[in-house]
Amino acid sequence: MVTIRKKSVAQRKVIIRKDINSLEKRPRVNARGFASMSRDKVVAIARKGGLARAEQLGHSGYVELGHKGGEARAGQLGHDGYVAMGRKGGMVRAEQLGHDGYVELGHKGGEARSGQLGHHGYVEMGRKSRKSSVT
Repeated sequence: MVTIRKKSVAQRKVIIRKDINSLEKRPRVNARGFASMSRDKVVAIARKGGLARAEQLGHSGYVELGHKGGEARAGQLGHDGYVAMGRKGGMVRAEQLGHDGYVELGHKGGEARSGQLGHHGYVEMGRKSRKSSVT
């Protein structure tokens, strides 16, 4: 018959210390996974995976995934969440641009709109706005 003798707490602590010391001295030869790879290698692997996924799904597949993600996010945030997110983004953008930046942005938008409508388009808009303000 074999008798098993339990080790005392002090004996267990000694064993644990020996294990820890041996781990610290042991060189890491068998490093595996992305953590052991260079950043360039990880990026190259990710790029290959992305290209393979793109071949599988195609454009319409990505559109569908985007819609699903948008619906899920809308369910999480709700209307008030989107309002808060828009307000926060607007504040960040205002800090980035400042007053002069917004003035320039307005000028660019006006130029783009005038290119779309042309002179006659603005004349027509003026007529419509006068009709709606008279009635």
